Amino acid sequence: MVSLIKFYQGKTDNFSLNIGYYRVGKARAFIENVSSEDLLIEWDVTEVNRITDIYIPKTSPELIDGYILNLQIDEDNVDQIRREFWNHLIWGNFPPFPLLILIPKKKKVGSVSRVDVLSALSLIRLTDRPWEVFVNEEGVEEKIANWLKLTCMTFQRGMEKKPLLKKIEQQEKAEST
Repeated sequence: MVSLIKFYQGKTDNFSLNIGYYRVGKARAFIENVSSEDLLIEWDVTEVNRITDIYIPKTSPELIDGYILNLQIDEDNVDQIRREFWNHLIWGNFPPFPLLILIPKKKKVGSVSRVDVLSALSLIRLTDRPWEVFVNEEGVEEKIANWLKLTCMTFQRGMEKKPLLKKIEQQEKAEST
C-alpha cells in the first residue's frame, strides 16, 4: 500500500514490467518512449497480420505482467476483429492479465472512435481482467505507462499469483529493518 500511495504522490519506486506487445495489422508503433526512470518495461514485441495469428503458450517460462493489442481497426474490419478477439483470445487461451487495446486516431472517413471500439468489441462483458482502450495519438505514451504501472501493481502477477504490490511492500519492510 505504501508504494501505491507513493505513486499517487509522484514518488515512485523503480521496478520493471514484462509486457507482451502485439501489433496487429499495420498499426503505428509507439513503444519507443514508454519506459522512464522509475518504470522500466521489458517488451515482448510480436507483429502479426490478424488476431488469430497470436500464439501464447499456456505455460510461459517468462513472467508476463500484461498485454497490449495495438490494432489497425476501422469500419471495414471491426466485425472480423470482434470475432477474432472473442473467439481466439478471450474464449481461447489468452491469460487473464491486464489488457490494453490501442487503436488509431480517428482522422479519416471509415475510422472508428474509442466509443465505437468499446461498443463493437463488447468490452463491458470482459470482467475477468482490467482493460483499457487508448487512442494512438501524440502523448499517449505517458498515459499508457501510468496505466500499466498502476494496473500491474494492483493485479496478480504472473504464475506467482501474488500481487506485485505485496512484493514491493515486503521489500520496503526488509530494507527499513
